[in-house]
Amino acid sequence: MPKAIPILSPTGKKLSRIVRGHKKLSPRRQKQSTGRKILSPVDQKLSPGQNSTDAKLVALFDDWILDQSHEIEKEIIATPATGAAGAYVKSHLVWYSRLNCGPDDITLRCPELFEEDPDPDDPDEYEWMRGAIVVSHFRDAARHVPKIAELAAPIIHDDAILIDADLEIQQCRRGSRTPEDDASILRMLARIAKAPAKTPRGEAIKTKYAVAADLLAAA
Repeated sequence: MPKAIPILSPTGKKLSRIVRGHKKLSPRRQKQSTGRKILSPVDQKLSPGQNSTDAKLVALFDDWILDQSHEIEKEIIATPATGAAGAYVKSHLVWYSRLNCGPDDITLRCPELFEEDPDPDDPDEYEWMRGAIVVSHFRDAARHVPKIAELAAPIIHDDAILIDADLEIQQCRRGSRTPEDDASILRMLARIAKAPAKTPRGEAIKTKYAVAADLLAAA
């Protein structure tokens, strides 16, 4: 198995392996869109009178944030990008099809960024590059399409490690709890207790779980 190399995330923590393969869909999205995928542009055409501009792509992206429908996705795919903003809108759909999401089914997560390095004495440069590219890409994307900053907060926010841990706990508490869910919650509580907060948002997350984290530390 390839090994990971530590790099610094926006949180100052080590980045690790990036998940391979397709994302797992939530039960809600599975019901909404069985076999969900980014659709091929074959036979897709723009509606009469529509302009192929980045402004249109950003407007479509705003609509897509509210409703991740195939119709909006097809329109985004069929609309040529004329600049960076449009290209980042399209690339976001690719990442959306590859990464997992938070409980809201739209906030992107990449928990592998915050895994402990399995072998810090023998890092793997390829894995380092995978982590660095993900973070760098979303930072650039957020500069051109500001709404991506919140959609990718668990990856690029200054307190990304805390935000991601909070989302993992929320996810584990949904529906029927399993022993795996309980184990994951304990790991996230330990991570929240250990990671320093850098922003008010991070402080709020630490406060939210302070009692649980204290009980864990005392156990």
